[in-house]
Amino acid sequence: MSADVKHTTQSTFPVLEQLFTGAQEHVERILASDIYPRFVKHQITASATMALAEHREKFQGLGDCFCLTDPRLGAPNLSP
Repeated sequence: MSADVKHTTQSTFPVLEQLFTGAQEHVERILASDIYPRFVKHQITASATMALAEHREKFQGLGDCFCLTDPRLGAPNLSP
């Protein structure tokens, strides 16, 4: 029985590891190309909005309408 368990372990684990390695690489690509950049934009927008809102008299209206633009598109990005 010990030999059977050892054989099964040695033949199954490498296949499972390849399966999870592919999934991990896919998730890392999505994080790097989409999720993290959107998170950073959201944090920058939120921080700038708060900073501008704290000084309303100096930056009238900017704290209420601040948004980031995507330089690749040239249009405002209204989603957080």
